[in-house]
Amino acid sequence: MDKIRVFAVSNNTLFRQGLIQAISQSDDIEIVSESDLGEETLEMVITFSPEIVLLDIGLPTLTGLNLGRQITQRSPAISVIILAPYSIDDGQLFQAIKSGAAGYLTMNARAEEIASAIRRIHQGEFIINELVLSRPLVAEKVLRQFQDF
Repeated sequence: MDKIRVFAVSNNTLFRQGLIQAISQSDDIEIVSESDLGEETLEMVITFSPEIVLLDIGLPTLTGLNLGRQITQRSPAISVIILAPYSIDDGQLFQAIKSGAAGYLTMNARAEEIASAIRRIHQGEFIINELVLSRPLVAEKVLRQFQDF
């Protein structure tokens, strides 16, 4: 069985290393590379061509969301999972949706939750939808966005 190829991006080196170690315990997931949120990260992601990118939101400037948008525009076959700080923020969730992210998890998610999200998204699911359903203000904002087109 082919492993799901994952690229990890976070400016927090300790978090990134822990994430990689935890996810690497899964037999069906392979971390192909890692990076911080630097200027060369987009090109690295394109070069390694993973199936999933685990992407730190990049506080305080939200550079992760911009990078996520660039990844989904340049390589639609790559799915992005946004990793947000320790609570779900409606504004960040909305921006994650606009960036084309397939998933949105908090950084305090357990390794099993992240691995499950990777598997589900790899199978074509958009797990970000489940969060939107539980956040009526975000759902309303998304609907308004589409009404403007």
